[in-house]
Amino acid sequence: VDPETTRMIHELVLEVDRLERRRDEGTARLTLPTGASLHWPVLAHNPYTRDGSATLAEARLELRIPLTPDGSEQIVVIEVLD
Repeated sequence: VDPETTRMIHELVLEVDRLERRRDEGTARLTLPTGASLHWPVLAHNPYTRDGSATLAEARLELRIPLTPDGSEQIVVIEVLD
């Protein structure tokens, strides 16, 4: 499947509450606050196309962290492993 021409895009949402909050990914470890989620694909506006649409090859992974009205701290830790 050519990612440039694929039109059927399914959203992938990973809620941190359902996964381990601490995740080792090869050379990095990511620790996220409760309630955080990862979303893919996130297609940004492309100013170089007539209608502003982006392709799947330009998609980004988005980390969403809910903020609280009381302004409590939400901590994200990225550690580089040996």
